[in-house]
Amino acid sequence: EEEGGGWRARSVWRRALLQWQRSANQGSVDARVKVGDYHFYGWGTPVDMEAAATHYRLAVETQKSAQAMWNLGYMHEHGLGLPEDLHLAKRYYDMALETSADAYVPSLLSLVYLGLVYAWRTVAARGLSGALGLIHAAWVDEFFALNADGSIGPPSSDSHVPAPGRADGGGTW
Repeated sequence: EEEGGGWRARSVWRRALLQWQRSANQGSVDARVKVGDYHFYGWGTPVDMEAAATHYRLAVETQKSAQAMWNLGYMHEHGLGLPEDLHLAKRYYDMALETSADAYVPSLLSLVYLGLVYAWRTVAARGLSGALGLIHAAWVDEFFALNADGSIGPPSSDSHVPAPGRADGGGTW
């Protein structure tokens, strides 16, 4: 019996894909993600990134699958079957992070890596001084923002301006 690419192994992969497709058609979100994986990796079928993305999107739209969200983020990050788009990749990673506690570590690591890629591309495109200028400008704008009471900088703890997200004014900066 051959391992890996033998005719028996290929036959098993095709039959398994058929069963996963049947389960996915009956509404199983895990099966829908698995069918996407089969198309992504070419198990029992030729590699088809567009079909994989379609199955992942269905899993996201129908049952909010964090795994499918992460997979779509990865595909956008690397331009696999979907347009390369770091902003959409971040959005999918953020959604996966918010959807499931099980997705916390992989999504957080992906977001850190994505941030490093974005920083590297910014430095490569603008040079180090241009990239640092962007960071400095954002920090200066935030620090020296005009507050509701007319003061400059972050509101003091005795300020009557509510903390972000708190309509009652509670919380600290």
